[in-house]
Amino acid sequence: MAVVAVNYRFLGIPNRLAPGDYDTRFVNASRDQAHEMIGFNLGPECSGLTRGQIVGLLSGPEEAAALRCPSFGFAGAAFAGPRGRDRTTYSLEPGRAIFVCFFDTPDGVPHFLKGMLAVADVRPLRVE
Repeated sequence: MAVVAVNYRFLGIPNRLAPGDYDTRFVNASRDQAHEMIGFNLGPECSGLTRGQIVGLLSGPEEAAALRCPSFGFAGAAFAGPRGRDRTTYSLEPGRAIFVCFFDTPDGVPHFLKGMLAVADVRPLRVE
């Protein structure tokens, strides 16, 4: 998988992915901000959460996230400064995967609250 980070968006993350490991090239196209792409697995019990509910989950304490989604777990991470690159592996499990940038803007707002949050359904892909 190849993902490009621009200010407050990820480009290249499909809406649906099969479970498994994804060797990922992460490119930060921003000229002025560092970005990260932290991946998490949301298990089947949280696969119906809306984007707004996911934002609420990420905005609260970790303990609340673990209670709401017991299978909430780390899937991988990539980091890059302005115009930088990284390579990592994300291990995705059935349910949903979310990819988030937690870095703050100069005014203290986390990037994911400005739109730097991608959600993908993770389930076996059917070949037609």
